[in-house]
Amino acid sequence: MGNDLAIAVYGIAKNEKANVARWSACTLGADTRLVLDTGSTDGTVGELRKKRVTVHEATITPWRFDLAFNMALALLPADITVCVRLDLDEELPKGWVQQVRAAWQKDTTSLLHPYAWKLHADGTPSTLMHRNYIHARHGYCWRGPAHEVLLWQGDGSEVRPTCDLLVKHHHTPGKSRPRIVETLQRACAEYPGDSRWVFYYGRELYYTNDYDQARATLRRYLEMNRTFHEERCDALRFLARMEPDLRARQHTLMLACVENPGRRDPWGDLVDCSYELKDWEMLLMAARRALAITDRGWYTSDGVFWGEHLHDYYSIAAYHAGKIETARTQVLLALGYAPTNRQLRENAVQWMGLKDADLPAVTGGV
Repeated sequence: MGNDLAIAVYGIAKNEKANVARWSACTLGADTRLVLDTGSTDGTVGELRKKRVTVHEATITPWRFDLAFNMALALLPADITVCVRLDLDEELPKGWVQQVRAAWQKDTTSLLHPYAWKLHADGTPSTLMHRNYIHARHGYCWRGPAHEVLLWQGDGSEVRPTCDLLVKHHHTPGKSRPRIVETLQRACAEYPGDSRWVFYYGRELYYTNDYDQARATLRRYLEMNRTFHEERCDALRFLARMEPDLRARQHTLMLACVENPGRRDPWGDLVDCSYELKDWEMLLMAARRALAITDRGWYTSDGVFWGEHLHDYYSIAAYHAGKIETARTQVLLALGYAPTNRQLRENAVQWMGLKDADLPAVTGGV
């Protein structure tokens, strides 16, 4: 359809002043840019208007993400063809308008595009997932008080071709999450047969240290959903973290590995638990399995398992199992990630029998 498309970028905001400059810069080229502000007190509204972004203000009580996004969507001009939902802490790439125009066809309802949930320090993607937040102006609505989903309600079938347009998420440390536990509890009540919100509710209860409720909720999720292996793996990992008995925790983590054996994180958790148990043979097996996996995959992938950590524990287990050459190889691989780590260097020399000359050189000392 090309140049016939009228494109809008929309989002919601509350106290996002620090992100306004990046958001407004990356959305240039859209025919309409609109933000619904839900109660900022830090000057977000004024900064957006300085950047010539259309801003509407609303109070939503009780809070729901779907209502906020549906309100923002409804405020867009009716003649818009394509909408791009973009949170204030997200960024579109250069040339995004041309990418949308090239990918959008006459029967397209939304575009499936890569989304970088986590970034490396240099800004390159660390954890990728896919979303369809580039969608038609009509026929869609948001559903769910929290962790909302885009729901097709238009005529005919949903058509979602893929494109390479990469949206990046910039994590904001300390960013508040408005009454998220209560909001997810309401979602579970509204959609009692939908395991999606049960999982998110259980996860949030874990984050807020309500372990009794979290255990019961995550177990209920596992009873409800028998097929979503990535999410079941995470539910079991959360349950394991709340298990004080190390042997029981190890057993639960083995179940997590069974659910998603091609993912590094459950094997990494099993490495950590086996280290606490001094179960060196189990640790060696889990470390080998973990390190054989090179695709970070699922968006909750934990960065700790992609550096020196697994090699460090692998080397210690190998030493205790009498596999000295393996221990030396692994400690050197760990030092390749963290050459200034004093403990790793001491382990290599004192326990693995290596010499300082064998270790990676470090300028300026350690």
